[in-house]
Parts: sequence; C-alpha cells; structure tokens
Amino acid sequence: MILKWLKNTFFEYIYNNLCTVDYSLAVGGEIINSLTAVDKENEAILDYWDKLFDIINYRLSGQTDFDWNHIITKSNQFDDEEKLISILLTRLKYGEANRYKWIISELDDLLNDKHIREKFVKPFIQFLNEREKYIDYALTILLVLIKKSFYK
Repeated sequence: MILKWLKNTFFEYIYNNLCTVDYSLAVGGEIINSLTAVDKENEAILDYWDKLFDIINYRLSGQTDFDWNHIITKSNQFDDEEKLISILLTRLKYGEANRYKWIISELDDLLNDKHIREKFVKPFIQFLNEREKYIDYALTILLVLIKKSFYK
C-alpha cells in the first residue's frame, strides 16, 4: 500500500516539475535526496546519481571537439562591452520563453544608454551574419528593440 502511494507521489512530483512549470535542474537532486532518505543503503541510488550526472553533463555545451581558434580570433575584434552584448545575443539561440524575457528586458534597459547603443552595433552585425542559427522570433524582437531604442 505504501509503495503504491510512493510511486503515485513520485510520478505526480515528476509531472508537476517537468510538465507544468519550467524545468529545474534541482529536480533530479531532490529526487535522489528523497530516495536516499528512504533507503540509504540502496546501490541503485548511486546508479541514479551517475545517470543524472550524465544527463546534466550531456546538456552542457562544449561536449564535442571544437576549433576555438576561429572564435578567439573573432572575439579579439570586440572590446569587453561588445563581447558581453554578444554573449547576451548568443543566448537567444535557444527558444525558451523565460530566457527571452530576461534577455530582451535587459537589452531594452541597456539600450537606453547611448554608449551601449554604440557598442550594440558590432554584436548585432555578428548576429545578422549568423542568423540562420537563430529562430526568426529572435531577429523580430531585436528589430523591435532597435526601432524603439535607435529611432526615438
């Protein structure tokens, strides 16, 4: 009876955290901590931890061989402020709503500053040169921000 209740509770927890709210990396750790609290000696928990680590590791970028020389050469053409703006724009590659909200909100605030608007030009040109890596929505939002910030 308690095992059935635990299974139902466990799957309800998974559903609520992975399907109805934004994905949280803490979910896997919380599950493993809960399992450990119930059964500290279970070897399967260590196996779960290893699998969770593999999943997290897989999601991290840079897991494949990459020629960094091209990136380093290209980044040397930017000053530090332009690099930071470029990093913000690069984060638009992933079509996640919350990420877009934060980035666009910050860019909207930053582009109120004339100095930052000048620094925005080179990273935006780089963005345009690489636009096939982005969804069209990213370009549309940036064009709206540019119209708002540059043509007051």
